[in-house]
Amino acid sequence: MKALTVDRHADDFSCVKLSDVERPVLRSGQVLVRMSASAINPSDFNVIHGRYLQALQRAVWNYQKPTSYLLPRGQPLKRAPCTLGSEGVGVVEAVGGGLFARRLLGRRVAVVAADSPESGTWAEYLAVDANRALPLPKDIDDAQGAMFFINPMTAYILTREVLRVPRGEYLLQTAGGSALGRMVVRLGRRFGFRTISIVRRVERAAELRRLGSDAVIATDSEDAFTRVAEITGGAGVGYAIDSVGGQLGGEVLRCLSPRGRLVCYGTLSQQNTVLPVREMMMSLASIQGFYLGNWLASQSKWKLFSVLHNVRKLIGTGELRASAERQFNLSDYETAFAYARSGAGKALFRMDGG
Repeated sequence: MKALTVDRHADDFSCVKLSDVERPVLRSGQVLVRMSASAINPSDFNVIHGRYLQALQRAVWNYQKPTSYLLPRGQPLKRAPCTLGSEGVGVVEAVGGGLFARRLLGRRVAVVAADSPESGTWAEYLAVDANRALPLPKDIDDAQGAMFFINPMTAYILTREVLRVPRGEYLLQTAGGSALGRMVVRLGRRFGFRTISIVRRVERAAELRRLGSDAVIATDSEDAFTRVAEITGGAGVGYAIDSVGGQLGGEVLRCLSPRGRLVCYGTLSQQNTVLPVREMMMSLASIQGFYLGNWLASQSKWKLFSVLHNVRKLIGTGELRASAERQFNLSDYETAFAYARSGAGKALFRMDGG
């Protein structure tokens, strides 16, 4: 079968190959999914470039462990050589045994890849534990199913589980024009919190205002700190999420109200956040990190069931829906990567010619 793989990490895409690999062999409790489509996410590029691996190498709990770098709860991290891709949609063609797996045979499912090297959704087939395959209703099409897990779950968990933003309060977010940023805006309208969305270019502002963002700040023509002060009457914001880092991440910290909270969940700038330490001292502000895989691994099965139920409901009602502007064949991966990194819209791989 065809799959996009890497045998090493690199700062560019020279390590990515369209490979012929063996169709995966099922273990007990697994299902074999014939993939239809798979999302291209910023986190996938972090796997290609080895940035998650580099971060774990610097973590104290991995100190002097030259070959086996683990996440905090002892889970392995996907690293080269491996098959790429983190989420997608397809049809279950075979099962490896187990009651739950057998119930999925012939059904269309959204899937999230495991951390094992052979588990990747940028492939024609995927073998995955049955509990990582979620049956989809007919009103969720393949494009939406291919984007079911990472952005919708991150947006929901950040706002409703981690920060629990109250009604009427401001949430400041960077990368407001991203697929996840638009979901956060719609969640704000649904649950009654107000959003201030930071974007790079002023032409993205009108779209976010139409979606319902209470305010939009375009950094190509406005100063984020000054505008937040104006919008909030000098009070600042109690809650913020940042996926950019660098100088902008530091500016977001300065925009927090006393005891305000910032959650960092990405580094699109590829630069560490510049911390305004004295301002944080004076305001008792707090900053924490978020990585979806770690958060999910720390939850009970009942909590995960509740989150999945709520996410599926909010996709159905529109708050967590996303659109895919472009779809590509696996063989066109270089063009697909260029489009995905351009910020022009969401991109998918199609394996079924759809």
